[in-house]
Amino acid sequence: MKIDTHSVFPDSDVSHIVRFYADDAPLLAEVAGFIDRALAAPGTGIVIATASHCAGIRDLLAAPSGVVFLDAKDTLAQLLVDGWPDEPRFRAVLGPLLSNASASAGPIHIFVEMAALLCAQGRYQAALRLEQLLNCLCADYRLTFFCAYPWRVFPDAAQAQVFEDICGEHGHACGSTVHGVNLDLKGRSLEQARREQMEIALGGEASGYRQEQGPGNAVEGMHHVGPDGTILWADRAELQMLGYRWEEYVGRHIANFHVDVEMVDLILDTLLSGGVLVDQPARLRCKDGTIRHVQMCSSSCFEDGRLRYSACITRDDTKRNESAGVLTQRDRLLLNSPIAVALFMAPDLRFRLANRHFCDLFGRRELVGKRLVEALPQLRYSEVEAALEHVFETGQPWCGRELGLVLPNADGMPEERFFKIDLEALYQASGKRHGVMAVVVDVTGSVRTRRLGILQPSKAQATAGQARDQPRQE
Repeated sequence: MKIDTHSVFPDSDVSHIVRFYADDAPLLAEVAGFIDRALAAPGTGIVIATASHCAGIRDLLAAPSGVVFLDAKDTLAQLLVDGWPDEPRFRAVLGPLLSNASASAGPIHIFVEMAALLCAQGRYQAALRLEQLLNCLCADYRLTFFCAYPWRVFPDAAQAQVFEDICGEHGHACGSTVHGVNLDLKGRSLEQARREQMEIALGGEASGYRQEQGPGNAVEGMHHVGPDGTILWADRAELQMLGYRWEEYVGRHIANFHVDVEMVDLILDTLLSGGVLVDQPARLRCKDGTIRHVQMCSSSCFEDGRLRYSACITRDDTKRNESAGVLTQRDRLLLNSPIAVALFMAPDLRFRLANRHFCDLFGRRELVGKRLVEALPQLRYSEVEAALEHVFETGQPWCGRELGLVLPNADGMPEERFFKIDLEALYQASGKRHGVMAVVVDVTGSVRTRRLGILQPSKAQATAGQARDQPRQE
């Protein structure tokens, strides 16, 4: 694979460019340089980004007062109809902005990350459609679009095709690894991109990514895992972080060290499918019994189509999880709750937790790590599927009508049952939404009683009518 060690911007005049990135700081610096070049022409700079990215870019610009900043979430909401980018709205919102910018003879540089927000919600086809609409504007105006996606919104092989399609909508596609190396992604598959990242990591770049804060106090370690989940190798920093000796750690299955054992299946499935994990939160069990919160970055090494091993960088994330005790207590309460509860977590709203009552209601097990319609295909195209994304996107709670589903009963026979489902957004301490909680109540009994109550008067009326029609006997 060709390595681009300079920038996402090629020498040729390309009007639509994309970067896939692992870290925010290098991206924001690159965007600031992109906007500054337009202003120096002189031209126009426009930033349509998240609030935090807008603030970060503004701080890096030479002349931020001359730049138009728009909130990506608010702007995206104006472009969507039923969750899909609408071309008339798209032109109505962005057209006047570009017309004003075109009044000057200079270039128009626009940074956009609205499509990345759609991907974070699992709406990949909508993101692709948005990129196609941006291409239409490139044909109408003299401008350059710079788009950006975090690697984490393409977590596994399920997004391989849309990844290639998104790259195909851009004149140039570049990916930055966690090791600071740029990859030319044009015409490359998601699997190839991840394999290249792994080769870079094993070639020594990973050592520059790991940091230590003195002997015995490592904040990042590294280990290799076989296809069956067995730890094949670990560096001293990883062993010191968790407090194990080599023989106590290497040769054992990773499930022995993960507090959330259900996460092991998600991790192995992702890596076996050629996927990559970027900043994946996890909880590891130390030798002394304490729990260490970490973030994991993993990629897989394949030979002849078979997984040899996965390399994982483990970063201590304890300081960023000061509220972890509260979250653990919440999860424990929900698991033991007498009502059916499930949690769906960002970015793609997969099951983070489903208590026993929830699993019993739907006759399902092993829900953690799956998306709603993967675990419960009966809900595909239902109002619940759309409502889940809407609650996460808007923060507005949702209370559904009685939902009828045909599910197997205790004898395995199909039976119609009815449920009430309430959805409510989950928030971090910072106020950022990071998931949705679902509370489900089985109302089959009340629905059947109500229906019986409707039928019984009708039956009584029919009996009375028959009595009136019979001749009286003197």
